Amino acid sequence: MIVIGAGITGCVIARYFADNDYKVHIYEKREHIGGAIYDYMDETGSYIHKFGPHIFHTNSDTAYLFINRFSHWNLFNHKVLGQIQNVLCPIPFNFTSIETLFPEDTANRFIQKLSNFIGQGNSTTIGELSKANDNDLKELADFIYRHVFLNYTTKQWGVPPEELGGTVMSRVPVRASYDDYYFSDQYQLIPRNGYTSFLKEIINHENIELHTNCDMDKRICINDDMLFVDGQLYNDVMVYTGCLDRLLNYQYGILPYRTLKFVFETTKWKFQPVAVVNYPNAPEFTRITEFGHFYPDKQFTKTTLMYEYPLGYDPSSDYEPYYPIPTDENDRLYQMYCQRVNKVKNFFPAGRLGSYKYINMDAAILEGLSVAQKIIKGNENV
Repeated sequence: MIVIGAGITGCVIARYFADNDYKVHIYEKREHIGGAIYDYMDETGSYIHKFGPHIFHTNSDTAYLFINRFSHWNLFNHKVLGQIQNVLCPIPFNFTSIETLFPEDTANRFIQKLSNFIGQGNSTTIGELSKANDNDLKELADFIYRHVFLNYTTKQWGVPPEELGGTVMSRVPVRASYDDYYFSDQYQLIPRNGYTSFLKEIINHENIELHTNCDMDKRICINDDMLFVDGQLYNDVMVYTGCLDRLLNYQYGILPYRTLKFVFETTKWKFQPVAVVNYPNAPEFTRITEFGHFYPDKQFTKTTLMYEYPLGYDPSSDYEPYYPIPTDENDRLYQMYCQRVNKVKNFFPAGRLGSYKYINMDAAILEGLSVAQKIIKGNENV
């Protein structure tokens, strides 16, 4: 069996195959494994997430039990602040955010009405708030939209929010509480020895052979319903976690993505009060990550900061495709590529790029396990 890509989905699939006595070759075009969660330790003593901050969070016992097979994990309750009107307040918006940004009388009124609207301790979205039959709640929704959501989303996606459809706006939470944790999942964790070490343990199996610096897109050919590798017909299973449009030489057009430019800076510890601070209204960058906060039990004298600058993705550039752009037109284009590769019965796209959808780490693990189970079951039924 062949797995293309040594990100989290590819590694999970390869391990499942290996645990079921299949020999697996993993081919990775980079010089390292890890995909978007690749990390390394720098001079400050922090694990640096090269492609953006990642906190493992899930409500899935299956995902939680899986990761604990391969790494020790530290509890980490993630907090995010946003610089709004030159002050820092919790993101998602909550009672503290309201008290920080509005006069006392106004804040008290907003808090009371928000509690009455959804019940204290519950959450809603700015989409739902904007539909409330109350001018104060509409005003609150409008404030959050303009100061927290609008400019950040426009920078992140390169288009105004309305062009992304209602699903993006409907996901922006507002909390009727003082809960200032970013996630509400049961399990929130950081790997004690980094994500790269975690993935190395996943693929540490006698049935798995890793090949790095191998760009398999140049060696794979799909001809009607047949799959070829290096010009030879290939009849075994291949799981592909790369970009389908690139593999098929952009036959139907380029699948649009957003990418990120990361700018790193080393300075004295510490620069900001939490790991991630969002800057919705800064001209170009969206957020700053300070990695030392992920390991609060460690002592630091220096710190590494990472600034994120969203960009349009050009396949000819050195940047990586990160975020599939969620529009109906792009989904239709992706489905054309799916229809093309689905003719090949031993070829299986998977993962963030192969599925053309942004997925969290727990979802990537669950998808990987599901894909691998279905493939093995299908093989057994042949």
